[in-house]
Amino acid sequence: MTWTKLGEEFPDEAGDLTSDAFRLHVEALAWSNRRLLDLIVPKRDLRRFTFVTDSTAAVDELVRQGWWQDCEGDWFIGMKFPEWQQEREQVEHRRAANRLSQNRKRKHDIGNHELCIPGRCKYLSSADARADSSTPSGSDPDRFGTERYGEPLTTKPSFEEGKFPDRRTDLVRANDEAMDRLRAVSS
Repeated sequence: MTWTKLGEEFPDEAGDLTSDAFRLHVEALAWSNRRLLDLIVPKRDLRRFTFVTDSTAAVDELVRQGWWQDCEGDWFIGMKFPEWQQEREQVEHRRAANRLSQNRKRKHDIGNHELCIPGRCKYLSSADARADSSTPSGSDPDRFGTERYGEPLTTKPSFEEGKFPDRRTDLVRANDEAMDRLRAVSS
């Protein structure tokens, strides 16, 4: 989804335009933004998006009053207030960030925390934010870990001398358990 933005001063600035020219300009902004055309409207597209009955007269008025510029087979419609509209690159960047966020949430919801952000996911401890540090740390000798998989770690883990558990193994196990639960619900 894209947005077409009009500032509060827009109606005042467009006060000299006829109703048809005003409407055509707003329709053209929406068309350009929806298709990520960066304020360029191909002339052949005009009849595809406007509901103005005499679009030729409205276009002539917009060009004459400095709102649009004729550029061969296109119109540049950003002669006034182009800063209000987002550029294609900004929209694509926002969409990519939204896709990543949604993918992260979906994986998190099924127990896969590979995309989770340490410090923002309760299943990843602050130790996960450090460079692969899986050794017990902290000054509280009675604390053995953080809540993981919805249950607190209440017993002291047993470690072989000099060997500590690998957190990635825990995450893989949790993911497998989540997938088994998902399969059970699906069948």
